[in-house]
Amino acid sequence: MFSLMIMLLKAAFFLAGTVLIFTGLRLWVRYRGLTRRGTVTSGMVREIIISNHFDGLVLHFPVVEFITESGQSLRFKSSMGTNRPEYKAGDQVPVLYDKENPENAEIHSTSKFQKNSIILILAGLFFLIAGTIVHAHPGNEMSDLTKQEIVTQ
Repeated sequence: MFSLMIMLLKAAFFLAGTVLIFTGLRLWVRYRGLTRRGTVTSGMVREIIISNHFDGLVLHFPVVEFITESGQSLRFKSSMGTNRPEYKAGDQVPVLYDKENPENAEIHSTSKFQKNSIILILAGLFFLIAGTIVHAHPGNEMSDLTKQEIVTQ
């Protein structure tokens, strides 16, 4: 029973670490690609979408409207939600969008994307290291005496 719990704990740590690192890298790569081939314009926050999560966490996602260089008016929901609203309806915000695919847009905040990417990657590394420590801890293995006791019962 104890070894099953340890095995599940290791798997959970490794899975969480992998998912967090992958998500952080994906966010980093997406934003870097957008900055390389994108253009910056001004947009206006039209509304705030509030998302309630099962654990009581409430996130606020701004919905931004902007006009492309070609005159097309578009709206997008920011992928970056915050626990306190950073914007309110009517606020002007810088928008970074892909000229070839203008639906791929985001509020232009390099520091926020870099910070969030780094936090996710570091949290993922923490879980991977914790999983490695749990795996390497000598107390995880049953002693030969314990194994004999289980066999004889």
